[in-house]
Amino acid sequence: MARRSSFAQRAAQRQRELERAARAHERTRLSDAREAERALKTYERAQAMEEKERKRLYLDARTAEAGALNEALEASAGELSSLLSATLDVDDYLDLESLREAPEIPPFQPGALATAETPPAVQSFMPAELSGIAKLVPGASKKHQRAVEAATKEYEAELAAFDERERLRQEEFASARRTHESEVENITAQAETRNRELDAFRADVEAGEPAAVVQYFSMVLDASRYPRGFPRTYRMAFVPESRQLVIEFELPSLEIVPKLKQYRYVRSRDEIDESPRPQSQIKTVYSSVVAQTSLRTVHELFEGRPRRQDRNDRVQRLRRHDRPRHR
Repeated sequence: MARRSSFAQRAAQRQRELERAARAHERTRLSDAREAERALKTYERAQAMEEKERKRLYLDARTAEAGALNEALEASAGELSSLLSATLDVDDYLDLESLREAPEIPPFQPGALATAETPPAVQSFMPAELSGIAKLVPGASKKHQRAVEAATKEYEAELAAFDERERLRQEEFASARRTHESEVENITAQAETRNRELDAFRADVEAGEPAAVVQYFSMVLDASRYPRGFPRTYRMAFVPESRQLVIEFELPSLEIVPKLKQYRYVRSRDEIDESPRPQSQIKTVYSSVVAQTSLRTVHELFEGRPRRQDRNDRVQRLRRHDRPRHR
């Protein structure tokens, strides 16, 4: 009876241990399940936030795109409205002296030819002198004398080779010097030629030579910077008898005025809408462009006159054709 009781106790204890293990396993399973659920929810929230952030960034990019287009429109309109004021801050005088050339002389660079080789030293060839005891050895003196004679011949041969190398170096150095001097002469002569041409051109301008006057004022107009899209075509003539400068300047067409007034991003359709510029405003802006270009050209020509001509002569009349060449 006692044995059965002990067996029953052990069985009951075993059963309790299994039940505890089962409960612990269940708790672990439930904990893992809860942790997995929390991780899933965290992931879903992150996904939602990431998607929201992507949408926000996309909307910002589209809004910025519309903003950039508007900035370009404003910049273009600003250039057209400031055609005249833009040149008032610029000195249109063409200083011909600034075109004078100073020859750019390259330095003489002979490289290794500039450095002479160190001549051979006779001491480095000669055998060591006999010591007091060595002199007493029979035949030592004659042997030493023969060594000195052989060293002397070797030294003289090396010295002759050195003299030949030095002669060649000096010849090549002199040749390089002559080549450099010739190059300097050419550069200087070219600069002097161009400067003489500049002086002749200045004298022709001051003398009122028509071709020179036209070329000078063409250089003045060519230096003027207009917005992109402006034609830079003109014809010019100078009548020396009347001191009259005549210019026919091609104006831009109506296409120079932006046809759009504004860009706007519509979020609901994910599109950028274009707002057209009213025709009345286009005509007003174009009229202003024509007027500003005309005044700007006159201003640049008068301000760009040669200084001597400014003192002694006056351009009596400057005629301008304001009708643009377009269909």
